[in-house]
Amino acid sequence: MPIARLSGLPGNTFFRLGAPPYLATNIAVPVGVQFPLWPEIESQAIIVAGDLAAPQYLWYRSDVDPALVTTGETAFFARETTFSFTVLGVTVTATMNLSIAADNAFQSRVSIIPSLGLPVTFTFTDGNTSPLTNEVNPPFNWQNIYTFPVEFSLAAGVTSFTVEFEAKVVNYAQTLPGANQQTNPAGFMYTMDFTNFVTTPTVTEVVPPSPTTPLV
Repeated sequence: MPIARLSGLPGNTFFRLGAPPYLATNIAVPVGVQFPLWPEIESQAIIVAGDLAAPQYLWYRSDVDPALVTTGETAFFARETTFSFTVLGVTVTATMNLSIAADNAFQSRVSIIPSLGLPVTFTFTDGNTSPLTNEVNPPFNWQNIYTFPVEFSLAAGVTSFTVEFEAKVVNYAQTLPGANQQTNPAGFMYTMDFTNFVTTPTVTEVVPPSPTTPLV
């Protein structure tokens, strides 16, 4: 099925380490030190709009801050995108499929704000979001790709909707002797697939993103 896709790529996802707002200069970057067993999000879908490139693991710097390897850390990432199309003549039920992988845990919120009608918000979580969490038994959070399919309505008369995506990503502390950036890497990867459009949308980025209800 043809889809419009948003993929986590350098240049389209922004970060903050403290309270909002997001700044246009704080752009997430590809992870340089990746764990070789991190899963990859793959798809054979036909992409008709949005990001054509495969998603990449992102973080706010290319590696983990050496000072935070043994304490863990939390970073926030966001993206805001508008989908525009010919005015809808009838109400349609669109679908969104969020896929996300993170080392180690995440909480994600997606708000869909149509040009006509009320917004809808979805929240997705996996893992304990305390950096001091100690995972003992496999499978570990970082081994999985989590997929969340949802539906939302677009009323007749709608000409666009805006997607506010935000993720709180937590890298757990590693206190074993010899812990370093290679043994405790951090990063996350995501895609959002949207389907059931009447016409192919035009996709426009909003920079910097400004989530209506930011995560804490």
